[in-house]
Amino acid sequence: MSVPLWDRAAELASHVEDHLGVVPIGRTDVDVFIGRYKSTKAGIHQDFAHNLSLTLRGPKRLVTWPPDCADLLPARSAEYEHLLDKAVVLNGKPGGVTYLPPDEFHIGESPDAATIALNVVFFEVTRDPLEEALMPVRSLLNPVAPIRGRGDGSTMNPAAVLSAFDQIEKMLADRSAHRISVARWLRSSTSARLDAARPLTSTTSALPSRVRLRSGARLLYTSDPSNSSMLLYSCDVNVAAAAQTPFIETLLNDLATGSIVEPPPEDEGTQVLGTLHEWGGVESA
Repeated sequence: MSVPLWDRAAELASHVEDHLGVVPIGRTDVDVFIGRYKSTKAGIHQDFAHNLSLTLRGPKRLVTWPPDCADLLPARSAEYEHLLDKAVVLNGKPGGVTYLPPDEFHIGESPDAATIALNVVFFEVTRDPLEEALMPVRSLLNPVAPIRGRGDGSTMNPAAVLSAFDQIEKMLADRSAHRISVARWLRSSTSARLDAARPLTSTTSALPSRVRLRSGARLLYTSDPSNSSMLLYSCDVNVAAAAQTPFIETLLNDLATGSIVEPPPEDEGTQVLGTLHEWGGVESA
């Protein structure tokens, strides 16, 4: 992904959140579908995510089925003509938006002409060690409606669940669970929940003599819950740690509020600015 494309995707995701009036949990993905095809290559499937599809060039047809049709639908197959009487068909027209709930089975088609659709997808789960540890426990507590896309909770191995509880207990004891949760919040809040970091742009160039936060960049910092002497700071998904000192906090606050900053003589401050520079979070002022 290029830097301009990442910036536009983050801007778009932020605007969608603003218009929805809510901040989706989990992570956000932005995809562009271009082509002329009889049916989606993956066949009939579920996205396990809230899907907003903006048709830029169409029309594009989306054939959908409710979750209770699962036993009738051929998985990953494009043979569905005999099931159209049970389907709801969404016709995407240029300038229109269609919404697809997480559990809906669907398949897309645009056999008559090439179409372009921009999808903004909100996943309910993230990808980190804490989420992996919690998954078996959630499936055990809610076997009738297990976590989407992670199998049937009624067949969950009890030994795996007990092992998950042990892992969670360890993560709570050393406060790594707290740290993961804070880091997750930082990543989400500085990137409109995009799953990929903004591409690095300044890995070799020298740090300028005066810098400021890049226009459009988001910078946040907070205490590290697993280490009282450290803080975590984040910009465009990236997260790093630094000593929690008044000097570092002032430095980060000045950048976050739009001030121009000169690299300080303190090694720790220079390291923080250097890291932000490598991420593309600061620019020459």
